[in-house]
Amino acid sequence: MNAINGTIITYGQTGAGKTYSMEGPSISDCDPERKGLLPRVVDGLFEFIKSAEEATKYTVKMSMVEIYMEKVRDLFDLSKDNLQIKESRTQGIFLSGVTEASTQHFAGRDPECLSSFLSSFK
Repeated sequence: MNAINGTIITYGQTGAGKTYSMEGPSISDCDPERKGLLPRVVDGLFEFIKSAEEATKYTVKMSMVEIYMEKVRDLFDLSKDNLQIKESRTQGIFLSGVTEASTQHFAGRDPECLSSFLSSFK
């Protein structure tokens, strides 16, 4: 796997089920039958890392934002409620000042579920 950025976008009116689709009934619920999209994607990513060569080192980074009324809000730091979208030759398009939860992860050591991944950044 090469360095690749991914984006998951949910769109819809209030109460349509965006959060439920992303998280499931609870972000910390590790029951595979009840997981939302986000825990499934993170589990799949760490399964790939777990099956990689032992000496391979990975860094996983995650940001979560909300776009509402043409403002971009950082969901890891709610005080950042008007992030600017920028572009550079080296980074491409990015959100200036967005919080990046990150962890360096070695093959063979995966978290039990998304909540352990997210809680390591608090």
